Amino acid sequence: MEIATRLKNIRQDRDLTQKEIADILKIDIKTYNRVENNRGQLSMQNIVALAAYYKVTTDYLLGVTNTPEPQTQINKEQLYKAFSKASANEKSAIIALLKL
Repeated sequence: MEIATRLKNIRQDRDLTQKEIADILKIDIKTYNRVENNRGQLSMQNIVALAAYYKVTTDYLLGVTNTPEPQTQINKEQLYKAFSKASANEKSAIIALLKL
């Protein structure tokens, strides 16, 4: 999906206007309108700002992934449970990798 389409869809899904987004980015509404109509580009700074505002990843906005949320990291408890279920050989291999 093109960034223009993704930006338009996410804005509309949140019932926001182009003017509201332009104001958040501190750019002219005409500039933002050109972005959504695939006739202009946002700066990397503005892409990062929109990702933070929408609470999605920049990869999602750029169309690299269709998953808006960042990949969650395994928590310590899950890691401990997985490690405790590993065989002795698997534990040794994990420890050896951690020492690298």
